[in-house]
Amino acid sequence: MNSKKWFLYFLFGAIAALLIACSINFFIDPFGVFGDPVLKWYGYNITNNPRTGKIAYIDEHHNEYNSYIIGSSKTSSISPELLNKYYKDAKFYNMFMYGADLAHVEKTLKYLIDHYEVKNIVLNLGISELEKYNNETTDEKEELHAEVSGKPLMNFYLKYLTLNPSYSFEKIQAYISRDLMDKPNKYDVFLPQTGVYNKTKRDTENIPNINDYISQIGSNSFRNYDKFQTSKADKCLESIQRISDYCKAKDINLKVISSPNYDSELHAFNLEKVKDYWIRLSRITDFWNFSGYNEISKDPRYFYDSVHFRNLAGQMMLGKIFNDKDIYYPENFGVYMTKDNANELCNKILTPNNGFTSCLLSEKNTETVKVPILMYHHIVKDNESKNSATVSISKFRNDMEEIKRAGYTAIFVKDLISYVDGVAKLPEKPIAITFDDGYKSNYDYAFPILKELNMKATISIIGWSVGRDKRINSNEPILPHFNYQEALEMLQSGVIDIQSHSYNLHESTDKYPRRGSDIISNETTKDYCNVLVKDNEMEVKSMEENLKISPTVFTYPYGLSNILSEQIYKDLGYRATVVIGNKVSKIQKGNPYTLYGLNRIDVSEDISGEKLVEMIAKESDK
Repeated sequence: MNSKKWFLYFLFGAIAALLIACSINFFIDPFGVFGDPVLKWYGYNITNNPRTGKIAYIDEHHNEYNSYIIGSSKTSSISPELLNKYYKDAKFYNMFMYGADLAHVEKTLKYLIDHYEVKNIVLNLGISELEKYNNETTDEKEELHAEVSGKPLMNFYLKYLTLNPSYSFEKIQAYISRDLMDKPNKYDVFLPQTGVYNKTKRDTENIPNINDYISQIGSNSFRNYDKFQTSKADKCLESIQRISDYCKAKDINLKVISSPNYDSELHAFNLEKVKDYWIRLSRITDFWNFSGYNEISKDPRYFYDSVHFRNLAGQMMLGKIFNDKDIYYPENFGVYMTKDNANELCNKILTPNNGFTSCLLSEKNTETVKVPILMYHHIVKDNESKNSATVSISKFRNDMEEIKRAGYTAIFVKDLISYVDGVAKLPEKPIAITFDDGYKSNYDYAFPILKELNMKATISIIGWSVGRDKRINSNEPILPHFNYQEALEMLQSGVIDIQSHSYNLHESTDKYPRRGSDIISNETTKDYCNVLVKDNEMEVKSMEENLKISPTVFTYPYGLSNILSEQIYKDLGYRATVVIGNKVSKIQKGNPYTLYGLNRIDVSEDISGEKLVEMIAKESDK
């Protein structure tokens, strides 16, 4: 065979291979550029690139929507369903995209307005937008669709037709795996029907303790940033002005929001530049500002990482904006900025509260102490039957003697508050002894032992059960609880401190099948807040009337807490909350957030005092 034939065979083979590759890329369409004609797996395409994948989805489903939320990836936590509730006849879709490029947002909005019916636009702005604008990219995962960007369509489609087929093969493999397993996989990050991230699993995480949460997801997720630039502020404001003008010309309702930030992100910016940006923005349009320093910004439990706020914070934002009585939100969360009040409000929200800008433990130049907190309940005589919530008298005495022998000094939990506030010091090896519920055995057996050994303990009482040996609404017997006279005696001795374990959150009913302070499925956050507030009112009233004290430490029934309950008890004036965790707590001087979600070690009968001390030492070394 001569060289000419070889060349022709090679040429035809190359053309055939290219055509096959183009056909695969067209029909499999891993970026949603061609409308995903075969698999219709929009969630996959949007995960690869929301800029192209969402356009393909909206092109196919635009008749189902007439309103859009748009912004950077933070915008995912703004609920289309809630917005549909607040806007009349609205059907919202979340068009958020990776990155914080307002030029891309503007072009996408103009495309939507020019091609489809649009009644409402919610524009979500963060402070990250100040750092970049109109970044040119050829990255398939961040590139705008050519129909949106205005670039030549032929070049755009040719690029995606001739992509490395590995993108398409990866989608085929994922599709087969997904179909065989009959469940979502890592490519089902998005809910294509609403355009938001699927955060169902992440929103059910148990994250009571701030520093445990940071350890769980990795400290880099909440890293301190280098200083950011604000050089794109002028371009951003020009873009917002054009968006505002275009919406007015098309009679489209525009609402602008500045979304929550974790304080380390805000701290990376020149705050005077941020203030100037917000003041100039207020001259373009009134807007809701949830950025700046507030209750949300200081608590990483409201964030998936240092940039992305949780769905709960998004719900609170909308609750505040639309005055939704079913949604609970902190009082100081969010301000409505106009050109008349912008300067005053900027000064307010750009001033760090409590004199610090991070709730995270700092290992540099800040005093930190590890404090073991032990948890006990009921004490029984040595010859009585025992369970996981009881220890014998001799066991308790042995624990206290071994703790003292190991050099520990017992403190009250409330002493940690004084330490954090800088008004009191802690002993060299502090330890807190705690009892839950307020059993009579605490008075009969633990109190004398503690007095004898010159030690201290904190007892968290259940309000309704004080002095009772039967349930509230029946004659069903319960373990006897000490009365207020006995509580007052212990309190005045200086050996015992009394704190709150709720008034009545242990008892589940048919109407409210609640377990401790946890939220019930389908319960509105406002109703949930009202339950905790009413319960606390009864507890505080009872303690004030009988003991002349107000609790400052809340011990969670069953150790069950959530982000919302932490905020509510914080708003109610509690300076510390206590869970279980079976870990040693880390407390940082000057950092009040380290007092929330304090871990305790559950002490059982089967661990000797000597082994308990060894376990405490081991946990303290971690």
